[in-house]
Amino acid sequence: MILLNKPNAEAYGRTIYYFNSYATRGVAFRFTPADGTMQQLKNGGNLRLIRKASVSDSIIAYDVVNRGYVWGGQDEEEIMDTYRNVAETVFDGRILNAMRDENNNVSMLDYDPPFRKTEDAIFRLNYRIHMLSIYNKTLRQQARGLKERPFN
Repeated sequence: MILLNKPNAEAYGRTIYYFNSYATRGVAFRFTPADGTMQQLKNGGNLRLIRKASVSDSIIAYDVVNRGYVWGGQDEEEIMDTYRNVAETVFDGRILNAMRDENNNVSMLDYDPPFRKTEDAIFRLNYRIHMLSIYNKTLRQQARGLKERPFN
């Protein structure tokens, strides 16, 4: 975002294209909890068999946090899609394609390729970058909480 908004952004074309290649992670990462046991406990009414309320409450709390993380990931994917829709008006797909090898690894170009820096597109792209950043920070925070939270 910083480079894209510089008055001489064209001088940073290779870096801007490179960062764009990672803006939506290129390869989707989806958190999919292994929750078969949880579903069996809930759907079979088996949570009632757990006598200690603190244990069943903790299991339920863990499930709520897990589901919140999944929903946040779905929201982030929607933001990535809107980013892609705007980015296609700024970046040349042929150049982006040339930056990737047969294993989908991205390399930085040795020249500054052109891109379309219209006021509207940059304005919209700034917002999408902001939203991706916010969702990414929020999901990392939730993941740390999920990992570190003591579920007793």
